[in-house]
Amino acid sequence: SRDPQRGAGSVRGPAFPGPPAMEAALRRELGTSELRPAGHSGGGCISHGESFHTDHGKVYVKRNDKAEARRMFDGEMASLAAILQTQTVKIPKPIKVIDLPEGGTLFVMEHLDMRSLNRHAEKLGIQLADLHLHNQKLGEKLKKDANTVGKWFNCFENF
Repeated sequence: SRDPQRGAGSVRGPAFPGPPAMEAALRRELGTSELRPAGHSGGGCISHGESFHTDHGKVYVKRNDKAEARRMFDGEMASLAAILQTQTVKIPKPIKVIDLPEGGTLFVMEHLDMRSLNRHAEKLGIQLADLHLHNQKLGEKLKKDANTVGKWFNCFENF
């Protein structure tokens, strides 16, 4: 049954673990009516994380209340997007960084089930090695490109 204390779209069940403004921001920014804890949570020394069921599937939400959280999460989102482009290792797809009205920032990403990681340790090792090779090749290409820019300029200057 509906819980009038939880707001529109809320259904009784496990209580939402964050402040009401956080719940409202997630519902609005993700365009979801379903938002309920998925039972996976944890806190590191920097941010707290929790998984949620939404209309679009499971997501993992990291929260940090520090002033520099937005910059940190923007950097993490850009890093994950860059790693995804290499297509070398399975990582969570970044979805959105959300500023909360009362302060603090959320970083929403795809939920990945990490419980079976031990079975895939060898594959992960190979994928990480591929990622390092990708970075090495990219670095070599950038260095080569940097060395040829001036050469082309000199050709045009002498033309």
